[in-house]
Parts: sequence; structure tokens; C-alpha cells
Amino acid sequence: MALRRFSRIYVRGAPGAGKGSLCAKLAADFGLHHLSVGDLLRQVARSGRMDPEILNKIQRSILLDVKGLAPILRDAIADLKKDTQDKLRLLIDEVPRTLEQAAPIEEAVKMPARLV
Repeated sequence: MALRRFSRIYVRGAPGAGKGSLCAKLAADFGLHHLSVGDLLRQVARSGRMDPEILNKIQRSILLDVKGLAPILRDAIADLKKDTQDKLRLLIDEVPRTLEQAAPIEEAVKMPARLV
């Protein structure tokens, strides 16, 4: 199947459109890791490891810019890399939200072809 050749797939859609359900199915069927940005932000906020300014924005429902989001994504992906010896293949939902965010997000989640 063609999905197997991608190292990361971005899934976008309106709230409630079924991104999470689609990602859960694709992850199970193709051995992908699903990374939900919303779930990730809530998890980091609960852990107490989040910058207070970013936490304040989340609590006020202000969307994070790439500068605030990129380090959180990088850390989450680094954690996933530690847990697998295989090539990490990701489904990332909820980003990028705009075309301007695409290149910085791609740079933030850039992964080597093979783990070292």
C-alpha cells in the first residue's frame, strides 16, 4: 500500500470532522504512530512542563504559533523515537493550520531516514 512509503502524514480538518477516528484506524491498519496536537498540548499542560506563556494561550483558547508549537512537537517525536527501533512513521493531526505554517512545521518534525 502507498501509505507505507511515507514517514509522516499531516491530517487536517474541521473540529469534529473525524480526524481522530480516521487516524486511529490508519494507525492500527498501517502501523503508524498517531500524534494529535490537541492531545499532546493537553498532556504537556497537565505535566507542568509547559512554558507559562504558552499555557496561558491554551487556557484562553488562543491558537499557538509555530514558534510555540515546534519545540513541543520536536520533544514528542524525540520521545517516540526512543521507544522504537523501526523507522518512525507518523500521522500528525491538527497541523499545519495555514500554508505559512507548513514549512516551519515540516522543519520541526523533520526526521532522519534511519534512526542512529
